Amino acid sequence: MSTRLEIEIEELGIDGCDPADGREIGGAFQRELHRLFERHVATGGVVGPRSFAAIDAGRIEVPSGAGPREIGMEAARAVFGAVTR
Repeated sequence: MSTRLEIEIEELGIDGCDPADGREIGGAFQRELHRLFERHVATGGVVGPRSFAAIDAGRIEVPSGAGPREIGMEAARAVFGAVTR
């Protein structure tokens, strides 16, 4: 059985980052969010039809000197947590 999951994010707001890092942050965010949902479904997690006007995933904490990849991954974890609560 195949599971189809479609996520559309119009805007991802992350304050305090260099705008030049946006593409790398976004790519890491997308890959990590995909990985998290794939694992969620594979372990029996339910993903049903849902729609959100906005999601407040709260603050993320990253170590000083964290790069765009780490920031994107941590942001994805925060959004995943907010959506699957």
